[in-house]
Amino acid sequence: MLAGMHQRTVAEHLAGLRMAVEAMARHATEAGLDADVPTCPRWTVRKLVAHQGMVHRWARANLLGEECSPPTWNAEGRQVDGIDEMLTGFVTRGTARFARVGPLRFDVRLTDSAPAWSLEVQPDGRVVTTRVTVDTPPEEDSAVVRGPAVAAYLALWNRTAPDAMDDPAGILTDVWRRRARVRWS
Repeated sequence: MLAGMHQRTVAEHLAGLRMAVEAMARHATEAGLDADVPTCPRWTVRKLVAHQGMVHRWARANLLGEECSPPTWNAEGRQVDGIDEMLTGFVTRGTARFARVGPLRFDVRLTDSAPAWSLEVQPDGRVVTTRVTVDTPPEEDSAVVRGPAVAAYLALWNRTAPDAMDDPAGILTDVWRRRARVRWS
């Protein structure tokens, strides 16, 4: 353990969580549910509050050993936000997870929704994700992964078999499944 750090008690964790939830509720109320979230493009306070609620339901279910299915909680239409979070947030952090994979280019295209993303894995393992319009043709050397939003959400978060998506180049099977993992510990 690092110097100066100590184990927190359950009561300390609960007090910290309670303070954070109260602060978020206060700030959300002050800003209004339709206000934009400056650090999350295309998100409103309403979407952020809904997302945080899903995260807390997921954590509670896991702590209690209950069935948890965030994709069904996302049935209100928040799959695209989850896809965007994975592609622009999680996989763009650091270089270790995609080391020795690049260069690699691929697009993620949804068949039932407008957003699309272009990803480039650099030789050093860094991932650069660009949001593109569905009218933007993929780069000549890009593979394309295609499918409906729900299947894309589940496949990109590794919560279903990669064959749920049309993936002729095998990106999800050969690269993604082993390297794009989000761990909550």
